[in-house]
Amino acid sequence: MSMVGFGRAGSLGGAIVLVAAVTAMPPASAEPPPTCAGQAATIVGTDGDDVLHGTSGTDVVSLGEGNDRFNAGLGDDIVCGGPGSDVLNGMGGADTLYGEAGFDQLYGGLGADHLDGGLDGDDLWDDTMGPPTAGGDGADVLIGGDGNDQLQMSAGDGLGGGSPDEADGGAGRDRVGYLSSPVGVTIRVAAGTATGNAVDRFVAVEGSFGGSLHADTLIGTPGADRLMGGGGKDRVLGGAGNDVLMADRGVVDAGPGNDVVDSENESARDLAVRLDDGDDRVTLWTGRSIEVRGGDGNDTVTVVEPHDTAGLRARITGGRGHDRVSFANVPRRIHVDLAAGLATFYRSRLHLHYVDEIVGSSKDDTLEGNADDDVLRGRGGDDVLRGRGGPDLLIGGPGHDVAYGGPGRDRCFAERRLSY
Repeated sequence: MSMVGFGRAGSLGGAIVLVAAVTAMPPASAEPPPTCAGQAATIVGTDGDDVLHGTSGTDVVSLGEGNDRFNAGLGDDIVCGGPGSDVLNGMGGADTLYGEAGFDQLYGGLGADHLDGGLDGDDLWDDTMGPPTAGGDGADVLIGGDGNDQLQMSAGDGLGGGSPDEADGGAGRDRVGYLSSPVGVTIRVAAGTATGNAVDRFVAVEGSFGGSLHADTLIGTPGADRLMGGGGKDRVLGGAGNDVLMADRGVVDAGPGNDVVDSENESARDLAVRLDDGDDRVTLWTGRSIEVRGGDGNDTVTVVEPHDTAGLRARITGGRGHDRVSFANVPRRIHVDLAAGLATFYRSRLHLHYVDEIVGSSKDDTLEGNADDDVLRGRGGDDVLRGRGGPDLLIGGPGHDVAYGGPGRDRCFAERRLSY
């Protein structure tokens, strides 16, 4: 209320009349209703951890704060996760899912979906269930954020149903994978394409690429790539650069560079690893019919054997450099005879050719060289080292070791050093 004064307009007993005028104040502004992508929300969550379900029609959803889970219906829905680590299931329809802040999981579903992870490291799947269930048929768009995102261009979409997908990794080191694809894929990282029943395209993916459970071909760039074959009989071609390559069946061609190759799991079989220039590192788990061929660099093959496994059958051939086979991660005693070209332990049998150095286990090993200049390292345990011919280097390590140098100018570091 305000007081308004008036001058002497007339006389009322000579008094000045003051008239009180009431000015209406505007009402307090109401909070705007929640929106998603500029549209008024029809389903609104709370600031807690909500579990909500959509309708059979078109929903606009604003979940708010909290770690929420939303299952959309059959319509073409628009869903905003809000702050928090949310799980958004698009299910039926052509859905648009925004993870926004937080570490979110977005599953597109059956239609042509648009998945936008937001700022953090998110998991984006183009199907409804994640691996290995086959899902959608539409042409999807997957957009990562500033974090390290996982973009799964999986079952039924670009590669299963014939509709091309698009993935934009955004900032961060992202992963594009096809674990749920019903067919094999050919991924060309330099071209930014993946081909199956259709041609998918991806940009701004600086992390890793993974294949399907079928026979895939992954082709790297001249730079540093991270390629993972999957469960099928794959071809993984690293190209130049310092690459990380994984496969459990098929062929791995590392290419030039200091590469890291892993046989990926404990059931590898029918796997051929070809090394090139550079000092490469290969890890072999248990498996059958594995072959490693060294290159021009100084390569290292590490054998890893968990307890109670079916063993390893492999052939390792060194190249022009100084090549080493290490059994440091094997919890059993090792017998290596380079003259016979054999290494045995438990249920495992390896054929070794042109190998220059052997690293034993922490158990009581027997390591025997050949007529060349060998390096035998016993590590832990009470080891027996036999250099045989050539100028050898024998290192016992901890334990009560015995080193037999043999012919040649040998260097022995052991508790007992013998020549014959």
